Amino acid sequence: SLHDALPILAAGGPIRKNKTFIFGNYEGRRDSTGDIYQGFIPDNTMKAGDFSGTGVAIRDPLNNNQPFPNAVIPQTRWDPLAVKLLQYFPSPNISRPGVNFIDTPSDLERRDQFTVRVDHEFSINSHLFGRYTFANDSLGNAAYRVGLGLIRPDQTQVPVIGYTRVISPTLISETRASLLKAYLARVTDGDAYSTN
Repeated sequence: SLHDALPILAAGGPIRKNKTFIFGNYEGRRDSTGDIYQGFIPDNTMKAGDFSGTGVAIRDPLNNNQPFPNAVIPQTRWDPLAVKLLQYFPSPNISRPGVNFIDTPSDLERRDQFTVRVDHEFSINSHLFGRYTFANDSLGNAAYRVGLGLIRPDQTQVPVIGYTRVISPTLISETRASLLKAYLARVTDGDAYSTN
């Protein structure tokens, strides 16, 4: 796992002495985590319907559960959906007992967020502030094959405004309003355009 947390940057100061102040910060993160996918997948002869090399009797449910001749399923009996799904099986790339496929993709994470806040003092009893936060994240979950992984490009914006008024030594009025705008999408790692 490679972790690269970016430093937090912050700065602030007066805009108008003893009246108006500004403060801003940035936080970022970069992360890459390796995955290991391994298992036994159909080889090219199995994908052609030939299971004779498995030593297992492949039975025909439409023929009194009798074995298919030579453990070969005729293509005329293949389900059209199964035919379309075959393209998503990668080819074996190793040969070990019980394992014929291994892949080591990486999950990727990128996060960027910044916040800016302005405070203004109208008087000793009257204060106003405004804050805006913007976050842009991209989290990638890898799969054993490019195009089957998932990328989550999320973006949020949060503006806030608040007003505080000291009415008396025992009574304070505080009013706040905020808004949340979020864009949450899920796309494949092979498609940078469509969202859902």
